[in-house]
Amino acid sequence: MSTPFVRLPVLVLALVAAAACTGPEEDRRASIDDESQLLEVVNENRRLEAELAESERRLVEDCLEEQGFPVHDQVELATRWHVAEQEALVEDYPFASFLPDPEAAAEWGYGQWAYSGEGWASGAGDAFNEATGADQPWLDLDNTAFDDLALEEKRAWYAAFGGEEYAASIGAFSSGAMADDDSTEGGDDGAIVIDPELQEAVAPGGCLLEMVEAVHGEAEAVPATGGAVGTVWTWGPRSPQEAADWEALREAYREAVIEPEAAFLECVAAGGWGDWEFDRTGGLPVAAYFNQIYYPDSEIITVQDGLVVEPGSVPEPPDDLPSDLESQQAYEIDMALGFIDCAETTGYREAAEAAYHRVHLDLFLTMDEELYAYQDDLRGVIAAAQDVLGG
Repeated sequence: MSTPFVRLPVLVLALVAAAACTGPEEDRRASIDDESQLLEVVNENRRLEAELAESERRLVEDCLEEQGFPVHDQVELATRWHVAEQEALVEDYPFASFLPDPEAAAEWGYGQWAYSGEGWASGAGDAFNEATGADQPWLDLDNTAFDDLALEEKRAWYAAFGGEEYAASIGAFSSGAMADDDSTEGGDDGAIVIDPELQEAVAPGGCLLEMVEAVHGEAEAVPATGGAVGTVWTWGPRSPQEAADWEALREAYREAVIEPEAAFLECVAAGGWGDWEFDRTGGLPVAAYFNQIYYPDSEIITVQDGLVVEPGSVPEPPDDLPSDLESQQAYEIDMALGFIDCAETTGYREAAEAAYHRVHLDLFLTMDEELYAYQDDLRGVIAAAQDVLGG
């Protein structure tokens, strides 16, 4: 990089010393510089992670091709090894799921109706993805060659990629689906269930394990972080962000927004949108709410932030809500706009955004040394991966 990094403790001390002789505008500018420097460090780590991801992917693809699999699932590879730079220290806020962009909300609401059976059949789901999925580059991938493979060929690819257990964990390759290519997920009673046990990740196998052993030595099962529960498998250098105390961050955030949250919920209830309660992360399970509307005869277990949403924690929809999709879509749009209006008029959104940003900045300022050490670790592993590729 053209500009050398400034160690954050030095920068912070300088800012504190300068505060006594600067006015409000200078203080604000110093704070922005501090955060910009921190973001640059984080993004240097992202760039190194992307370089390592590309090497890992190449090793896995080489392994698959040596076993006779020249056609790959580009979506699987892209989603597993997608690394993007951050535009800000905080990119996802707890309210993102229930306070959509106002312009998008006016057309789509929360987009839940587009994923209903009728909505999806009409093409609304694809249109919603296209309209709102700009940050998901895999949606534009040409995966035609893999999609055209027979189900058994796809299953063989997944088994070679991640192992037999991984292939079996994918719904399309369950015993029922393998017996009938036209079968759908779910039981005979029409239940659509997201199994909470799927939170326990499958140990890497196949070419994925071969890459891990060649570059990193071994994989390790660790508790999930960032709000999720269960076990995940990890390998290689562990990001300080991943190892951070996110539970403490969530607690600090929720403590800071007690009054704004209460005012927002009162506004929502007064608007006729039901009696809601925030979950432990500060979110509202709107997806579980609309599942009651679009799948009234199905049992659906919704997992949000790693936890199963209990049916009793979600308000019931109005009894007089019409059953046709057009009316339900209108209701969803009205509700999304109503939530947005309450967030603005009560000051909830502004307060929540400021509090969440503040606790993140405080957290990052405690891990500066770890962030730089992580860069060194990444460079060492990248060199090892390049040696394997060159060998």
